[in-house]
Amino acid sequence: VDINKVLQWTRSDLLNTVRTVPLPSASKRTGPILMFPSNDYIESVLSLIGTPVICDKEDEMKTFISITGHISPFYELMNVIQKWAVANNVSSETSRKFIASFYSSLSIGAELSTDSFQELCEEAATPSGLNEQAINKLRNTNHYNDMIDSLSDILLRLKKK
Repeated sequence: VDINKVLQWTRSDLLNTVRTVPLPSASKRTGPILMFPSNDYIESVLSLIGTPVICDKEDEMKTFISITGHISPFYELMNVIQKWAVANNVSSETSRKFIASFYSSLSIGAELSTDSFQELCEEAATPSGLNEQAINKLRNTNHYNDMIDSLSDILLRLKKK
């Protein structure tokens, strides 16, 4: 429900009304919580259960909500990698532990860094290294274009609501 409808229903104003979009991860006191408009008090409350992300315009929320449509693809990536590890003689339990910790550490590193994602990518792709090999392989397929197409399809669906 967009904020204008909420204002209409509640007969309130923007000074006293904030739209939020918490994700399921908020139940574990982690992850982003979208918020519009800015409100210092609400931001301080939300920071107790996650990371408030204040949108400049309400419409930005739909772009971010589109990204949440890639939770399942993220887990599928981990699933495919785990199956590959098991097929290469690593136990399911050990591979799951490594993969979950590995991707968690990358996310934490990105969150703590001020470098752009592009800079982090370039830094990891050392010349003739494993990451350079992998990124070149994936860039020469439709892998990343398909991700963008998926996000665009989700955004289009949300804008039709």
